Amino acid sequence: MKVLVTGNNGKFVKYLKSYASKNKRDWEFDFISLRTDSWRQVDMSSYDAVFHCAGITSAPGDDYKMFKKINVTLTEELFRQAIEQRAKQFVYLSSMAVYDGVGWGFGKEGLITLDTEPRQKTNYGKSKYEAEKAIKAEMAGNTKVSIIRAPSIVGGGMEAYFARYVKFARIPFIPIPVIHEEAKRSFVYVDTLIEFVCNIIQNTAEGVFFPQQYPPLSVSEMMSVVCEAMGKPKIKSKIVGRIIPGAIQNRFFSQICYDSKLNENENRMVPYISSKEAIIHAINE
Repeated sequence: MKVLVTGNNGKFVKYLKSYASKNKRDWEFDFISLRTDSWRQVDMSSYDAVFHCAGITSAPGDDYKMFKKINVTLTEELFRQAIEQRAKQFVYLSSMAVYDGVGWGFGKEGLITLDTEPRQKTNYGKSKYEAEKAIKAEMAGNTKVSIIRAPSIVGGGMEAYFARYVKFARIPFIPIPVIHEEAKRSFVYVDTLIEFVCNIIQNTAEGVFFPQQYPPLSVSEMMSVVCEAMGKPKIKSKIVGRIIPGAIQNRFFSQICYDSKLNENENRMVPYISSKEAIIHAINE
């Protein structure tokens, strides 16, 4: 298999380069930057897949014009060229952020199923969904299209997701609130995501996909694992949970999770590593 990957400087792509050089697959990965127009000279017809990872997650002043220029317009132009050159498959690395405007909660709220309509409140989430719609609007010919709505990625230097938990773990003593244990948070280990995408490419699978680590964990459970990985055990307390203001509970402990039935077969096809093991690997890397 021969895959063209966009985005030379992002943490995920840098890790993918290292991963690709070590993996046992008989695959060839080529990496290109979209920062100049040189990518327009690339012949995409010679690739089994174009894996579009380039994009931005933040912009000065949260300027939507910048998000739109890079995440939407550039994606549309790249996809149009892929179609014109009859690329076999176009894989777009989207984000769970397309759901960041969905009501989070502690029961069924915040549980994303096939029936959940994307709704965004951040400019990043809006730009990722606009890019998805731009791709769907341009779909034509024989190019297969796969959209990967990845949740937070951990491992490979992408530790922002656990940064606040690590800060808590460094405090000599802090009780972990045991509240809303049923409220889960989806994330995916970087190796799992790469293998997931490779399977999508290998099988030329089309559609929208939802990778995640199994089993989903609550924030309280995540915090416990982080503390364990750092050798700093903490005490769980229901009393603390009761006195935490509702606004903080909603922000840090509410549910935003993919239904475990989403892409269950595809998720089970990758080499298995549990959510707990993934957190420990990510913390210790």
